[in-house]
Amino acid sequence: MTTKIHAIVDALGNPVALTLTPGQAHDITQAVPLLDQVEPEALLADKGYDSDALVAELEERGITPVIPSKANRTQPRKTDFALYRERNLVERFFCQIKQYRAIATRYDKLANTFLAAVTQPQGNFVMNLNFRRNTNPNAPAITGRISTPEDPETTFAFSAFAQSDKNGEAYWIGPVDMNRTMRQALNTQQVPNTHFVSIRENGFKVFRELHDGSANPAYTKLSDAEEKANDTKPAYWANWTRTENDPQLRASAWERDPSRYGPWASGNTQHPISKEEAAALKAGKADVVAMNAPEPAAAVPPPPRRAKADARDRA
Repeated sequence: MTTKIHAIVDALGNPVALTLTPGQAHDITQAVPLLDQVEPEALLADKGYDSDALVAELEERGITPVIPSKANRTQPRKTDFALYRERNLVERFFCQIKQYRAIATRYDKLANTFLAAVTQPQGNFVMNLNFRRNTNPNAPAITGRISTPEDPETTFAFSAFAQSDKNGEAYWIGPVDMNRTMRQALNTQQVPNTHFVSIRENGFKVFRELHDGSANPAYTKLSDAEEKANDTKPAYWANWTRTENDPQLRASAWERDPSRYGPWASGNTQHPISKEEAAALKAGKADVVAMNAPEPAAAVPPPPRRAKADARDRA
């Protein structure tokens, strides 16, 4: 007997839904159970998922099916093959996890124990959207707390200030306070370019409110199906750059109903690499590359040939 892993990955290639079946089970039998765990805007799958029942289910949920038609279809459906190219992410996910013997050949008796080796650990990410309120303009636009997947219970405070990139788009960036006590804060010197968080809005999401708190006209024009699909998208993406030897963490957050402290959002953090690679990186193994390694110094270009010729002529 063998075990088959069924998975849905997001646009970054991270698993968001997983199930297990006996090895002889067809892939399409787990399509709907996996979709019950997520609500994507589009589903990219191979020809094995080309089923009238599944396509009808997707269209009923407002999910765009990006599934090539089988050769025996009398009327092939139109497929966005430019988008279909991104399906390589799920194949790369399986290629990555199958490198580990405990996953390629199942040794665990319990299903939850076996899945624990595949599922990435997650930390916590909570932020207060201070810029949505009329507060002190000199105060941080976003404050919150963040934790690592290795130790999700230990949170660290951060403050982020508004900035604009070269395209005029807003983002927020600021330090993460890694000090647990006042004594530690007094005796620790901050290393430049370490432990800072950068936050951006999800450019593919239509927000209910604008930055000034007023209603967004574009959101009111959405249909019920579009509104439901839009609300499932994360509102903010973030990167936590730690030290040169620690992998960078990614975070995503969804807006929540305002509390007594005002608008806020929460989500999780996770590694952009597998937890096995993260453990190897922490152990200092040479075959793992740091996610935050500094860029190599730019090489000095050689002088143009004409300059060499002129110098030779003058000599």
